[in-house]
Amino acid sequence: MTIYAYIDLNGRAVNFVSGDAFPEIVPEDCTAVELNQPNYGYGWLWDGTALVDDVSPPPEIPRSVTPRQVRLLLLSQGLLDQVEAIIAASDKATQITWEFATEFRRDNPLLLALGYNLGLTDEQIDQFFIAAAQL
Repeated sequence: MTIYAYIDLNGRAVNFVSGDAFPEIVPEDCTAVELNQPNYGYGWLWDGTALVDDVSPPPEIPRSVTPRQVRLLLLSQGLLDQVEAIIAASDKATQITWEFATEFRRDNPLLLALGYNLGLTDEQIDQFFIAAAQL
């Protein structure tokens, strides 16, 4: 038997039904979606593919990542060449910092400046550090 969630206009799960076929009757202010996940709950947020318990604590933002992690993530996002061009056009102290740093801290002025030059918000820089720490 399949579980279906009714998702309201705010993207929240407001009801669940089970059945062998997609629900024929769906409340006017809801959308029905098939769930393919073992855990779910009322009020969870539909992210387009699954229900997410968005009341869980957000992932911890690493205080620092290695230069290797930064460069690999920039490479995977197609940004490494752009960043290297920015560094090449910068002063010698910036170039030395980029080349020889043993870690990049989240509050590092060089990384913050690079992020802003790339048009990234503080939240996107946080997400960058979270992703980089996984490499």
